[in-house]
Amino acid sequence: MEERYKSAIVVDLMLNRENSGKKEVLLVLRKNTGFCDGEYELPGGHVEANEDLLDG
Repeated sequence: MEERYKSAIVVDLMLNRENSGKKEVLLVLRKNTGFCDGEYELPGGHVEANEDLLDG
């Protein structure tokens, strides 16, 4: 039987700090991906189809 639903597992990381009294958040600029290039996002990634969730 063919799968009807698939879920993507995604992990994003929010790093923040206070620098000289100013709050800062780390963002990455998307480039050469073919999807939302030129936009900022949180650093992160996804689990591949056959990758174990606990593998590091």
